[in-house]
Amino acid sequence: MDVGSRGNRTFLYLLVVQIAIGMSLVWYSTVWGAGLISDSFQYAASARNFARGNGFSLPYGDGELQPMTKYPPLFSVVLASVELLGGSAVQGARIINIVLFGVNIFLVFLSIQKLTTSKLFALLGSALFALSFVLVEVHSWALSEPLYICLGLTSFLVLQNYFEELQAAWLVFSALAVSLAFLTRYVGLSLVVSIVVILLLNRLEMKQKLRDSLSFCLIAILPAALWTLRGYLLTQTLNDRTIGLHPLTIRNVVNAIDVLYGWLVPVSFVQGREKIFLLLTAAALTAVILLLVRSNRSWLNDLVQAPGPR
Repeated sequence: MDVGSRGNRTFLYLLVVQIAIGMSLVWYSTVWGAGLISDSFQYAASARNFARGNGFSLPYGDGELQPMTKYPPLFSVVLASVELLGGSAVQGARIINIVLFGVNIFLVFLSIQKLTTSKLFALLGSALFALSFVLVEVHSWALSEPLYICLGLTSFLVLQNYFEELQAAWLVFSALAVSLAFLTRYVGLSLVVSIVVILLLNRLEMKQKLRDSLSFCLIAILPAALWTLRGYLLTQTLNDRTIGLHPLTIRNVVNAIDVLYGWLVPVSFVQGREKIFLLLTAAALTAVILLLVRSNRSWLNDLVQAPGPR
């Protein structure tokens, strides 16, 4: 971000104010400490044992240590660094996630600026991020989501540099960021899939696209694959999980409608009226499909009826 001109300095000051406000909101919401659930215990306890040289392990029953295999290890590693410095993993999670909220606001600003080339839109987008109740809440728990968001945003920003400069180093850095995101949350697999799709849809030669995709997958997946192999050797399961089919329920559909329309109208207006909004959505999609079919048919008729060369 160029800060040479007076206008750029103004945008920079406003961005700094946004970051300060966002971090203050998370600090205020965690004044009694970061939110804790059972997942927080897994991260904090494994971090404490890792810092003490006991590996990724958890105390059970009478204090006997058992390997931690259910959750990815990176957030625990970050918390273990706080333990090594003499602090508490739980207290460290609060400070780390406050800092990560500031970093994530800045990354959102950079991402939007790259997409729109507009500092004004970037500032508006980062403001919405900084003042989002949901995102403030996400960063207020002793959980791994803030670190995952940071690594995910970083991977896409670095990937954009690769497309601009076509230097292999940027692709490697993007893959490393995704591999760390994958080691933070297993949903990081979605990052791998989405970026591979992007690589396959770019305008390079097919040979280059396949080479880039394979290289990216190898770097992004290998660390998580090794962690999963460790879990399998210890528990004979895939990270203490079983593979199964879980079809959508009516409740899933209702929640999806609430979330999607909650972006546009107050959720309280949607709740209880999900059937109406579902019918409106179906009608709108049908109208769009009919318009597309009609326009394509008109285009085909014009092509068929076009006079041939004389």
